[in-house]
Amino acid sequence: MADGFVIEEMFEAGDARILMGDGVTTVTMPTLTAIEAYIADPVAGAIAGLVSLGDTKIDETIQFEEDAATYENRGTLQHRVLKETLTQAAVSRFTLNSMQPRKGRIMELYYGGGTEGDGYFDAPAAADSKPIEVPCLIIFKDGLDVFPAFMPRVSVRRNGPITFPMDQFAEVPLAGTILEPETGTSTRWYSETFTAPVGG
Repeated sequence: MADGFVIEEMFEAGDARILMGDGVTTVTMPTLTAIEAYIADPVAGAIAGLVSLGDTKIDETIQFEEDAATYENRGTLQHRVLKETLTQAAVSRFTLNSMQPRKGRIMELYYGGGTEGDGYFDAPAAADSKPIEVPCLIIFKDGLDVFPAFMPRVSVRRNGPITFPMDQFAEVPLAGTILEPETGTSTRWYSETFTAPVGG
């Protein structure tokens, strides 16, 4: 085995599941066991407060993006660079294209509100539209292996126009900005290969 090469630490996503809060803003952080139970049986293993977002575009995987943090150097006349200070924190987000425009929850996330009724969806007035904050769980799959990420607070909004290609499914582009929770981590990644430090 080459130095540093451990096959179990590598991952190739071939599938993914996206779950978001449906009418809830707080969800207990799930365990890896609970996530694996959901993948094995989405009905019996349902995770309280989270529901599947449904199908997304097959040839555009979920993209994680970031606006890089900015820093300023502080110093004196004699020592020009004594300290580097954070002036603006990095902003992380992900984007995806839903393929289900006839799903009320998708349209609500896209329009930032609205009203679903029997046989219709009313989009809100522009002044009433706002990003919807939800907890989010993304489960990347590599065969039977999973590599999930749970984000307690995600602000979801539209990410461009809804499109209706003549030879493909319609697409509803969404973006989720990862926010900081009041306590705890903004993103938890799960894997059995992660281990606590000795004595930690």
